[in-house]
Amino acid sequence: MPIGLVRAAFSKLRTEESRSGVEKAWQWWYQKKLTQLESEANLIRDRLLQESFAIRRSWELSLTESNQSNSSSPQQCVERLEEVSLALKEFSDRLYPPYLNEGLPFALQYLIRRWQEQLPEYQFKLNLPQKWQQKSSANSFIVLNILEDLLHLQETKISSNNNTFAKSKSRIGRRNRVYSP
Repeated sequence: MPIGLVRAAFSKLRTEESRSGVEKAWQWWYQKKLTQLESEANLIRDRLLQESFAIRRSWELSLTESNQSNSSSPQQCVERLEEVSLALKEFSDRLYPPYLNEGLPFALQYLIRRWQEQLPEYQFKLNLPQKWQQKSSANSFIVLNILEDLLHLQETKISSNNNTFAKSKSRIGRRNRVYSP
């Protein structure tokens, strides 16, 4: 058998294995995204809709009752409504990232800024080219979602490492402690 045929066969096999790996990665990401969307839908049903109903009911009671002591104060209603508004804003940002229509660089800058606000102890650096060719929003959406998922995975890994380090440090401290009667 000629060596060229063997090389071509191995090359084809490697390409198929690589394609299979890419397909598995896409399937994993898609399943993760479906799980995340299900979680978001449950959040809306179990928290936001329930909270908005409770606020509405409190306002209705405050309008119909002359005795304000049995119902929530207007300030409490405003605070609860503010929490719902913030949760809805965060949810809408997850559904369709802000600035995505203006271009991927703007959306990336917003994403990184949000992560810096959430995790001020970590340094994020974003190097973008001066000129950017605008691609489709669909491709940018995929890039942003994958980046956010990778950041979440990294955050989880860092926090579990910190917990492991703290536990091992605690164990070392207990082992090396000198007890005196």
